Amino acid sequence: MSKEKIDETYTEFETSISTKWLLWLGAITMAFGAIFLVKYSIEAGVFPPIIRVLIGTAIGIAMTIGGECVRRKRLNIEWLMDKPDYLPSAISAAGLFTLFASIFSAYALYELIPMLAAYMGLAIVAFSASYLAQYQGRFFAQLGLIGGMIIPALLSSGSFEEWALFPYLMLVIVSSLWVAQKFDWTDITISALGIGLFWVIVWIIYNPFDYNIIPISLYIITLGAVSSYLLRGKSPSRQFGVSTYSLIPGHLVTLVSDVVIFSCFAMLVAFVKMDSHSIISLLFLATAVAMQALAMRKSQEFDMGFIAAVLASCIAIITSKTPTFADVSILISSAEAGELILVALSFAGSISIYIACSLSKLLRQKLWAMIGVLLPILALIYTYWRVSLGSDNFAFAVAAIIMAISMFAVVLQAKNNPERFRKTVLVTYLSGATMALSLAIAFALQDAWLTFALALQVAALGHIWKKLQFPALRFFAYGLTVVVILRLIFNPAIFGYGGVDNLSIINWLWYGYGLTAVLFAYAATLFKTENPTSKLVNALKATAALLLIAFTTLEIHVIFSETGSLLSDPTAFEAAIQTVNWSIATGILYWMESKGASTLFISLRKLMTVLSVIGLIVGGAWMNNIFMGRVDVGPMAIFNLQLMQFLIPGLVYAYKAKLAKELGKGSETLYATLAFGLIWYWITAEVRHAFHPTGGSALTSNWEWYSYSAAWLAYALIILMAGMKTTSRTIRKAGLGMLAVVILKVFLFDMNHLEGIARALSFMGLGATMIGIGYLYQRMMMSQRKE
Repeated sequence: MSKEKIDETYTEFETSISTKWLLWLGAITMAFGAIFLVKYSIEAGVFPPIIRVLIGTAIGIAMTIGGECVRRKRLNIEWLMDKPDYLPSAISAAGLFTLFASIFSAYALYELIPMLAAYMGLAIVAFSASYLAQYQGRFFAQLGLIGGMIIPALLSSGSFEEWALFPYLMLVIVSSLWVAQKFDWTDITISALGIGLFWVIVWIIYNPFDYNIIPISLYIITLGAVSSYLLRGKSPSRQFGVSTYSLIPGHLVTLVSDVVIFSCFAMLVAFVKMDSHSIISLLFLATAVAMQALAMRKSQEFDMGFIAAVLASCIAIITSKTPTFADVSILISSAEAGELILVALSFAGSISIYIACSLSKLLRQKLWAMIGVLLPILALIYTYWRVSLGSDNFAFAVAAIIMAISMFAVVLQAKNNPERFRKTVLVTYLSGATMALSLAIAFALQDAWLTFALALQVAALGHIWKKLQFPALRFFAYGLTVVVILRLIFNPAIFGYGGVDNLSIINWLWYGYGLTAVLFAYAATLFKTENPTSKLVNALKATAALLLIAFTTLEIHVIFSETGSLLSDPTAFEAAIQTVNWSIATGILYWMESKGASTLFISLRKLMTVLSVIGLIVGGAWMNNIFMGRVDVGPMAIFNLQLMQFLIPGLVYAYKAKLAKELGKGSETLYATLAFGLIWYWITAEVRHAFHPTGGSALTSNWEWYSYSAAWLAYALIILMAGMKTTSRTIRKAGLGMLAVVILKVFLFDMNHLEGIARALSFMGLGATMIGIGYLYQRMMMSQRKE
């Protein structure tokens, strides 16, 4: 850097220090000197209180007016007209500091003037600061704001009453926001609102058990309202945009306003919680909600404020006390239950009614219709869950019916006034009415009827969608489908439905799972579109399949378990039946997957495959293993438990291997291996059953060993013939592998252990089979050459 450049930079720095920062530092020093002079006079008792206040006021007025006079006089000096001048602002700012301290002390410390006079004096000073800032610049406004905000802390020798502090703070904030909005001073806006919120936090920290909720709540409500009103107009999209995206802040000031609104509601909800949900705290929260509701109706720019109000209402409902009773007859007499229901009805009900009455005047009807529908429904569900009224749910069912009727009334109004209501409103409230009716059914009928009611609602949404083709209905239906799936997975209470005693064959499973599965399958046909990969349709199909599998599994357990209840232990016969059930389910799911399915459907098929294999292992290796112990699989050959436990699943997996080959999927080898192994094990187990019907570890005779060889040889021959028939090299390899096992057994085992005719037949049968297989292979090769 050149010497000239260094000199120029130093000159600018020196000028800034001497003409700007020294003046401001001097002004601040003078202001603090005046404040500490007042404080010293208080502590030392030099002057009576009234003299102290008058001296401070006189000094403050003189400095404030003197600074403005200097500014005006210097305007006439020609060589200073185009130069920045910080001296007038520094003098006036110091005077304002002193005036703030004097007036506040006269009221809060000495009680020399009444509250109204103190407010008027502080208002004059605050607005004077804002007025002078128009002429003396942004720094003056910043000093006036900061000084006004920190004076209460500097003068405090104990604690001020909330009625004095918070109205004073609000006057300072209003005056600062007024001038900041006029000149677009974002830093002043952020500072005023940030310090205003910070004061509440500080006050609660230093007075955690001794504060008056009324003035603080009024201050918070006013702060939110003032920030919304004074900072409006910065994001035009909020005034004219129809979509929800138009609510995204388009200006930093708008974002600051949103943060303040949400912060104010968060503080009000915190007061509700800290004040143990007292009526006063709830009334203040309700007042803030009502103010934002009225503001939204006046201008669409205030929609975000009402969204904050809705969220605060939800939190107030969620944090209400949990009742400990289970009888509707004492609903009103229980204070805790009364509180919960009072909060839920007063907030959720009032907001939804207000939205319904205001929809024709609102810009974003889609957003508010969804909120107006979902809020009361979710509040009703949450209240029901918290109250846990058991079997006495008549009151909740009636509430749901009233809710449905109210929503139908909105539907009729929207239908009769299409020019005032968008199609969205009709569809959303019609969906909400179906939700409410489904809830009424669920509340009235209990337990599994909730799943049935949700499925009925999905089907009803399908009918509405078929008529109106509105995309939002598919979103609703998809959400309800997810709820049903989660309820199936995370609802252990189903084991107590219908009691823990023996269930009859016709029980709640028929409507809780069976009919519900039918409804979801029917809904899939209603929502079907030309798009084969529709997530909703595939989810509905997968849910229907899951429900149907759950129904058959649980119903089999009820019928064939030891005590006939969902909590009873399984029997060997049930294990076999369940294995067949799950294996067939995997085959059907794989067939449906071959017609096109979603990831969810594929995941369900894989899950059922794992369950099927687990059933084979648990049932075959533990409960129905005829080789390990005495097991009663049935007296008949072939038609016994082993048929269900091994042969039928093996045939299902053979079918799946065939499908996998046609689809070109890599799972062909896995399914073929399972099929081959299961059928081989079934053949082996049947031979054991023929010689030892009840199983056990009895000695194996020569003829039993020979029968194993003969059966395996026949199995190898059948596999080879099937491979030749289908020209499948994989099947032929499996047959040859089985034949190799038989050959090894005959030469390595039968030769040493069998005696007499059994040994001869073993070798003769094997030799004849090998000759026949060789002949068949020659014929196959000749046939392939001719082709």
